[in-house]
Amino acid sequence: MHYVILDTEWNQPLNFQTSAYRRYGDRLLFELIQIGAVLVSEDLKILDTISLTIRPCVYTTLHPWVHELTGLNRHDLEDCPGFPEAADTFLAWCPEDSVFLTWGDSDVSVFHQNLAFHQMEVDVPPFYDVQAYMTRRMNLDHCLKLSLALEQMGLEPEEDRPLHNALNDAWYTAQIFTRLPDPAGVTSCRLTPKPLQHREPATRQTDLFESVSEALSSSRAQEPHCCICAGTSSLQGSYVPQSYSRFVGLARCPRHGQQLVRIRFERQDGLLSMTVRSVRASRYNIAYVHTKQMQMQEKALAGHHMDPDHAAIYASGGDLPLTDNE
Repeated sequence: MHYVILDTEWNQPLNFQTSAYRRYGDRLLFELIQIGAVLVSEDLKILDTISLTIRPCVYTTLHPWVHELTGLNRHDLEDCPGFPEAADTFLAWCPEDSVFLTWGDSDVSVFHQNLAFHQMEVDVPPFYDVQAYMTRRMNLDHCLKLSLALEQMGLEPEEDRPLHNALNDAWYTAQIFTRLPDPAGVTSCRLTPKPLQHREPATRQTDLFESVSEALSSSRAQEPHCCICAGTSSLQGSYVPQSYSRFVGLARCPRHGQQLVRIRFERQDGLLSMTVRSVRASRYNIAYVHTKQMQMQEKALAGHHMDPDHAAIYASGGDLPLTDNE
């Protein structure tokens, strides 16, 4: 058996009112623009690599976040093969006894959707999730993004291998995979493709904590899930209180931009129940949060620094009366 450790980068519509999205969005939400893979033998030796850049045919203008994330521009893509040719080249490169390994569960769905959109009826090896397997084997309480996983394994990104390049991310995933206990056990983390469609529902997450401070410093609040892909986003600045039981902040998903994060607290069995809800951020949301953050900074500079528990009391004008009936 051979392990093909795969990573992809993709473009997306500039917005959901473009003619390209209205025509094709129900069948192609993310269009692949890069495939990178590392071939690893059963005895964990790196045998080969492949890197393919792909010319998009639907979303031909690079989304600004995609450009910022990958460093690619339209000139890098214009003379490249389209997806069918690139996919044929990639699949022909893979040995017949291959299995595909990815970091997380996104690549499998995007890869299969691109195959379906181009009506390519080809045999694709099974996909397995290295991120999920690492979480299990290392007894972590949540999945880590690739850069933090490298740190967990005592590795550092190399200067000539920046992250968010398909081949480089595949390379780093290979470095992590080959160092895990019993790497062959990754086949217990099978992935299946999911339908990909634009949606605006908010993600909701609920956990119990002893205090507001503890809750807002938790990974659940600091790395809320993106409302589009459910991947990890990163908090920007601090949360600001709106009342004794509500906080709001901004987070950024690497692929889908800024999210408005709303947090609500309720008292439950002597603890605080924290519900985290993420939605797309509007210009009004962003301006509101930035203004509140600046006001809190001004108070801190004036010597009125408050931890989150005191800030919640301040916002409510009194005590923090989180009751079971709140």
